[in-house]
Amino acid sequence: MEKDPAGYIASRFPVISEKRGYTPSPEQMQKLRETIELARWHGIKITAIVTPANQRLFRSYRPDIYAPWL
Repeated sequence: MEKDPAGYIASRFPVISEKRGYTPSPEQMQKLRETIELARWHGIKITAIVTPANQRLFRSYRPDIYAPWL
């Protein structure tokens, strides 16, 4: 890693050529809705921040599916 950082990263994180659709879990989305409703009921403002776990994962998403979901 120290001698060739770019080579190390390329070997550890290959480019994903197949894009995948992203479908959030219905159960997780329901829990998020319940949490937001509870917070609003108590007068608490919520800002939801959604990020992929890492750049490699983000690059595997199909933008035409992921962006509308966001």
